[in-house]
Amino acid sequence: MMIMTNKELSLQIRSELKAAGYKRNDISLRVTDAGYSTSIRVRIKNPKISSKEIEQVLKKYESIERDERTGEIMQGSNMYLFVDYEIGLFDEVAQECAATAASIYKSSEETIRIFDGLFFYHDKRTGEKK
Repeated sequence: MMIMTNKELSLQIRSELKAAGYKRNDISLRVTDAGYSTSIRVRIKNPKISSKEIEQVLKKYESIERDERTGEIMQGSNMYLFVDYEIGLFDEVAQECAATAASIYKSSEETIRIFDGLFFYHDKRTGEKK
């Protein structure tokens, strides 16, 4: 593997994310030194983007050297990949879902379609709600 500076690595990763269809406004990226290793931090700013998909696109960049006998991570020359979501990104979505769930739960209807394949059922005879 060719040795790159953090800036070169960052540009290469951004290029790959762009080629995979991700917009610059939807993702922030930081490549920094972590001791003798490198840390790649991807922060997702769009709730419609799957962190697993980003990890699949970038998994080739992660490399961690381990001791064969103990499995302990060796110091230096590792490249760590961290993918997470912007803090508070799902707050608004969660509030909307909670309001919808509360109104469905209070409804007197026996069966309510939430979306395809998901229904809320209220058994009037037993009072059970599923």
